Amino acid sequence: MKTGPKPKPLAELFWSKVRKGQNCWEWTGAKANGYGALTHVVNRKHKHWIAHRLAWTLTHGPIPEGAFI
Repeated sequence: MKTGPKPKPLAELFWSKVRKGQNCWEWTGAKANGYGALTHVVNRKHKHWIAHRLAWTLTHGPIPEGAFI
């Protein structure tokens, strides 16, 4: 059995990459194609997120089909 640090919950990992300013919230994590990007790994499975879509999902739930986020 492999041991090691427990992965952070997705919301905690996401919000640790956001710097909240007075007028703007800045993404401080990785970027891909000009967008904030985050990869969450659980049980050796990788889930790739674009930061603004993950922000919506964490705040409002699943993105409705056909929505432009």
